[in-house]
Amino acid sequence: HRRIAIGFFIGALVLWIGAAIWFVLPIADADARAQAADDAIRANDGKSADSLFRSAMAIAPLPNSDYAYRAARVSLMTQAPDAQTQMLLAKAIEANPMDANAYMTRAQHELQKPAADQDKEQLLKDMYHAVELDPNNIEGHLRLARVYRLRGDMPSAQREIGIARERNAQLDPANPKRLSDEDFQK
Repeated sequence: HRRIAIGFFIGALVLWIGAAIWFVLPIADADARAQAADDAIRANDGKSADSLFRSAMAIAPLPNSDYAYRAARVSLMTQAPDAQTQMLLAKAIEANPMDANAYMTRAQHELQKPAADQDKEQLLKDMYHAVELDPNNIEGHLRLARVYRLRGDMPSAQREIGIARERNAQLDPANPKRLSDEDFQK
């Protein structure tokens, strides 16, 4: 029975070492690159940050929505081509479809474009999905109301403003996330 036990132990050890080589080391390397990208951002070196985030995405053994999202944020900061930013945000959403921030960022990016260039259907879907994932996001409801207003759908815009007011009223008056009446007028 000793030979069988030793055989199982050696097999398990080989599997563990293989997992470390295939999985753990690339994750550690990817994380080190992402941290270097953060340092590059602090040094206002967007080009290096973009390159480091992309290499972190490439070597990570599993899709990492955080790396893709952070790369997209760098892409937005450096005013990279729209296709690049859209691709990175799509990867972030694909890797974690439950992240409201990625949907909201993609919608906000779309809102920055001239009205004629906006994909209004995608904009509404992303904004709605972000609010659906984070229903307590007061500003998200107000942004969704703005999109409805741009589409001419005033009843839906008023509904979202009402939801935002209701959620805002539930916040403690000292809470910094609580909006003033002037904020709602904007």
